[in-house]
Amino acid sequence: MKCLLNAPIGITVEQSSGFLYVVGSTNPLIRQLNPEDRTVLTIAGNRTLQPDYQDGQSISASFNHPYGIVSSARQNLYISDFGNSINRKINGVRYVSTYAGVRSDSLRFSSTLSTILDKPTAIAIDAREYLFFFNQGTSQTFKITQASVDSISEPTIEQFLNLSSSSSQNIDIAVDENNYLWVIESLEEVEFQSIQVVSI
Repeated sequence: MKCLLNAPIGITVEQSSGFLYVVGSTNPLIRQLNPEDRTVLTIAGNRTLQPDYQDGQSISASFNHPYGIVSSARQNLYISDFGNSINRKINGVRYVSTYAGVRSDSLRFSSTLSTILDKPTAIAIDAREYLFFFNQGTSQTFKITQASVDSISEPTIEQFLNLSSSSSQNIDIAVDENNYLWVIESLEEVEFQSIQVVSI
C-alpha cells in the first residue's frame, strides 16, 4: 500500500472494522486506510482552513499539529491536538468537537472544557472509554472519566500521574487488557529507556 502522507505521527486501528486511522502532523489531516481495498480517505481536517482550530463536520474542521490518536469501542476517535493544546473527538458520523481543554470561543462549561492543557501528545484508552493522555508542557498524565452511555452527566478530568521529575519529553503510553497503564520514556542523551506500569 502506498499513500502520500506528510509527517505521519500517530496511528490506531478500529477493532470492529479493521480500518487504520493515521494522523498527519504538518499536514493536519485524519486519514482512514482500508487494508482490504487499499483506499485512503480523509475523514477530518482541512489544511486550507484558517484559523487552524475549528470544530465541525468532517473536512469542515481543522487541527493544528495533531499528534496522538486512539480508537474506542464506541466508534469514537480521540486526537491530541498538540498545536491547539486541546483534545478533540470524532464521533461515528465524523463530527469533530473539542473534548478537553480551554478554548475562548467554547460555549460549554465542564471540567474537561475548563482545564488548561499544554501540548498534549501521547494518548490511550481503556475498555470503559476512560481516556489517558500525556501533557507535555507540564509533564503530567491526565485521566478523563467518561460518563456511561445512558448518563447525561459530563466527563470529568483529573491529574493521574506526575512525571515532572523526568528529564525527557519523549513519552508514550498504552493501556493493556488488565487495566494497567504503561508509560515508556526515551532519553535521547543516553541509550536508556524506562518503563512504568500503573494500575488504573
